[in-house]
Amino acid sequence: MATTRKPWSREELLILLNLYDKIPFGKFDKGNPVLIEVAECMERTPSSLAMKLSNLASLDERLAARGIKGLSGASALDRSVWAEYRADHEVLAVESEELLTTLVAGFSFAAVDVRPESIRVVLVPEMETEYLATVTQRRGQSFFRQAVLNAYGGRCA
Repeated sequence: MATTRKPWSREELLILLNLYDKIPFGKFDKGNPVLIEVAECMERTPSSLAMKLSNLASLDERLAARGIKGLSGASALDRSVWAEYRADHEVLAVESEELLTTLVAGFSFAAVDVRPESIRVVLVPEMETEYLATVTQRRGQSFFRQAVLNAYGGRCA
């Protein structure tokens, strides 16, 4: 029985690029709980996510400079979305964060906390413990914080 491959969409690739920035290269494994959960939400296999992340790694100049190569199966769409994401990272990181949150939580007004081997939806409690505060925060700050913390294993750089 032949199986047909489900083509990757730009939105799915943006979600994977979000994870790519938050999960170290050595953790792109089909047994990683983050990949298992996201794969289930995407109706894909964890292996397919791990493989696609490794294909994206082949486009990463930072890894190449360290002598690390990803898989060689990056598609034209992978290359296109990678280039777009890197060229306009500030905007597309925010878009990818919203896509990931909507995929995992089912709505965009929550937050998704991604660690190298765990993912959780963070909801704002609706109870008397809330207070009104005005804070200026850059769009995408949550994404940036998670990417930096995960890049350094949760330790000071």
